[in-house]
Amino acid sequence: MARASTRRENLLRTLMLSVWAVAFSGCNSPALNLLHGWVDGLETGDRVFLAVADPTGSFWVPVDSTTITEPGKFELKTALIDVNAVVTFLKPGQPFDPHHQSAPSVFLEGYADLRLTGTTGDWWYLRKTGGIYDHSDLQEAFRLLYQAQDMQRQGLDGLEKSRTSGDPELRKQAIALLNESNELIDRNYEVEADFFDKYPDAAYSAHVMRYRDDDLEAYRQMFDRLTPGYGKVRPDNRSNSTSRPYCEAR
Repeated sequence: MARASTRRENLLRTLMLSVWAVAFSGCNSPALNLLHGWVDGLETGDRVFLAVADPTGSFWVPVDSTTITEPGKFELKTALIDVNAVVTFLKPGQPFDPHHQSAPSVFLEGYADLRLTGTTGDWWYLRKTGGIYDHSDLQEAFRLLYQAQDMQRQGLDGLEKSRTSGDPELRKQAIALLNESNELIDRNYEVEADFFDKYPDAAYSAHVMRYRDDDLEAYRQMFDRLTPGYGKVRPDNRSNSTSRPYCEAR
């Protein structure tokens, strides 16, 4: 069992270490990924960061940042491609923490103009369009994901209110929402798995592997099906995201 675990970790390390070679291969190109944000609640002086995991997945490395000069609007850019990044915002005086970033991710497939919309109060649930997020074969996946996130947010709010009020019925309703959210996440994964089968040459297909919990051999078979080059892109930063985005009531 320990040997299988070691093999799996070695495979993951291969995926993670190689992402920098792939991602930075576009850094000599004048092309850029542009991220445009329209987020209510961002105030003058706030800072927004775009960061990627280091090759070992141990900490986050900022690749661009900006200070808000026009409330609610920002632009970030990077020459990195085919990599998962996070977007986080900080109030004036707050330091960037390289070891912990609870922030929404954005996948940079090739070069594109991407748009992020939402509010600072629901920063984790920012909506993303453009680039891979406009791919016709992923529209259902993202629709399910956003629907699941809405239910997740409502369920978590309901749980918090039930703790304050002690209302068992409110807690029951909140748990039902979280369970339904998890079911939508399962359906989201099924659509992403279909994308993986159809597009082994897409970097996002490697990203889809981040939630696979198959045995080592099944995982290796998926890895081997990926197109060389993209097949070496790490699925995700597993030290920071080791499980599916489920919510459990506690």
